[in-house]
Amino acid sequence: MQIKNIPFSELPFSDLFKTYVSHFEKLKPFFQGNPQKKQVIKNKTDRYVYKKNRAELVELMKEFNKPFQLHENALNNIEALGKDDTLTVVTGQQMVLGTGPLFTIYKTISAIKYAQRVEQVTGRKTVPVFWLADEDHDFAEIAEIHIPDNNGVRTFEIEEHDEKKGFAVSRRNAGPHFQVFLEWLEEVLPDTEFRPEILNLLNNACKHNCFKASFASILSRLFSKYGLIFAGSDHPGIKKFVSSELLAAVQKNVQSIEELNKQSEKIAEAFHVQAKIQDTLLFFHDEKKGRTRLERMDDNTWVAGDKKFTISDLEDLTVEKPEALSPNVFLRPILQDALLPNIAYVAGPGEIAYYAQMKSLYSVFDQEMPIIVPRLSATLVESGIKRASDELPFAFPKYQIRIEDLEQEFIARNSEDDLDKLFSDWKADINASTEKYTETIEKYDASLKNSAEGMTIGYLKSLDKLYQKLRKSIKHKEDIQLQRIARVKNNIYPNDGLQERTFASLYFLTKYGLDIFDEVFEQLEDSDFDYHKLIFL
Repeated sequence: MQIKNIPFSELPFSDLFKTYVSHFEKLKPFFQGNPQKKQVIKNKTDRYVYKKNRAELVELMKEFNKPFQLHENALNNIEALGKDDTLTVVTGQQMVLGTGPLFTIYKTISAIKYAQRVEQVTGRKTVPVFWLADEDHDFAEIAEIHIPDNNGVRTFEIEEHDEKKGFAVSRRNAGPHFQVFLEWLEEVLPDTEFRPEILNLLNNACKHNCFKASFASILSRLFSKYGLIFAGSDHPGIKKFVSSELLAAVQKNVQSIEELNKQSEKIAEAFHVQAKIQDTLLFFHDEKKGRTRLERMDDNTWVAGDKKFTISDLEDLTVEKPEALSPNVFLRPILQDALLPNIAYVAGPGEIAYYAQMKSLYSVFDQEMPIIVPRLSATLVESGIKRASDELPFAFPKYQIRIEDLEQEFIARNSEDDLDKLFSDWKADINASTEKYTETIEKYDASLKNSAEGMTIGYLKSLDKLYQKLRKSIKHKEDIQLQRIARVKNNIYPNDGLQERTFASLYFLTKYGLDIFDEVFEQLEDSDFDYHKLIFL
């Protein structure tokens, strides 16, 4: 396994993300500090104070992680959360089918690596945590998966048409969808020695009939041996544990929104603003209609669908039934960092952009923003793809353009103009040289002039035949090269996007075995995420 670094500046990432990884100082006012600097880590950990009950946290984490069959190392890490000096590094995302695109794996690897880095720098126990976005209700984001094949991409998608539409994903069972999904995987996954083990892993995960448990149990099998544990907010005990933050989200709503707007306006002066600011940080779990935005109408009136609440009603709700309230994209990190002794969050490019909007919001909740760490970004290059790409004139970043544009550029580079000139010059040379020899023969015997000219004509006709054969050969080779271009493009930039955002990790696990990402993990330097990685398998 070899790794090649590609600058993010050459790839299709946002300007804000490119600035974050290469010119952090330009974004310094919006973040806690440069995640690569040891002093930033030391300063953050020196200041950090956990404000809640660690013993209670341990019990909550034991209960939350019980369904996921954690490795002993992860169970020990839960116990370690009870010690005053233990810290966490968190990452997270939606609970997609099978673990979804490769970037899920890259986020997880990054969190584990950065936790190790924090331990090395500070000497303090640091636990990697995967935050399950268990209150997200955008079903479309978790309901499809993509597997590569010879013709590009095979896609499986669950159609949303049941009575739980709009409900948090963690509050829905999979119904018959998992069985259909497993049958589809049996059809499309490559036939390898590792296939039975992967299908068995998936079958066991899907027995839960629950998106949350299925997703987490697969990640647990892959990474809990490194001490990875899981957390989330759709849990009555956890909601009670962070109820003071939910209360603050109600009581300090106006101030919160003002701070978000101020920060977003500053970001907008130079960059695209990632997340739209609403007038609230909260949703309401309606037992009939699902997760519904809780909107502030005036100083004392809030509405969620057809339900109305006064400030007093919501304050009572945070005490009596906090699990009925749900955080939006900005409040989720606040709850996460209230629950856990967290000092860093591993984020994708989009998450880094919305964290840039949040720094002043943390102060509203009497918190300090965590260090924001860019996740590993990578493309896995199989040996067959590397061989094909080695025969082509394009560097990796070039494949981000449309396949039609790649083909046109290749054809233009291999224009037949040079071939036409070659044969035109060849014929001109023949005509020039044979003309004088024909004249000499004519002097000896005029009757042989036509024979000499006929020989020249025959030779020129033979050149025409050679030209046609050569064109046919070149066209054949060109067709092969165009096929190679399509194959490489479909593999490393499927659907005109980076591989990590499309292809499922399940394909690579089936092709190379459950330890493939252990090898990736071992090859990477701690928190070495300044470049996109080409990883040659």
